[in-house]
Amino acid sequence: MFEEALTAFNTIAESAKTADFPVYPHDYKGSINKAQFIKFMVVFRDTDRLSYSGSSRVVPGFLVLSIFYPSGNGQQVPVSKVADLITLFENKTPVAGLQTDLASLQFMGKDPDNKTLSRADLKIPFNYYGD
Repeated sequence: MFEEALTAFNTIAESAKTADFPVYPHDYKGSINKAQFIKFMVVFRDTDRLSYSGSSRVVPGFLVLSIFYPSGNGQQVPVSKVADLITLFENKTPVAGLQTDLASLQFMGKDPDNKTLSRADLKIPFNYYGD
């Protein structure tokens, strides 16, 4: 059930790649040689909720796109441009049974792992309706 949702989000994340902001999985361990990049993560919250009709389970979650960019230059225009990716993710049904909702952008400040980078998180809530 979860694999279908992950595959859909991976496909969308691939389409979000740009030369300026390559996209990596959240737990990527290789070297990143770009000053700005995106890491994405899909978080499921397993519940016993049933859909309105009672015929399928509802599994809520969040897609989080963490946008990393050089620190010390204020809120940069590239972050807002990346936030335009919202249109790829927000209020969509990329596969049957998966429905995304309204997204939000939050500026997180300096990255605790690399002080030369700042981070903004684009969060997109979703519901997955499955068996």
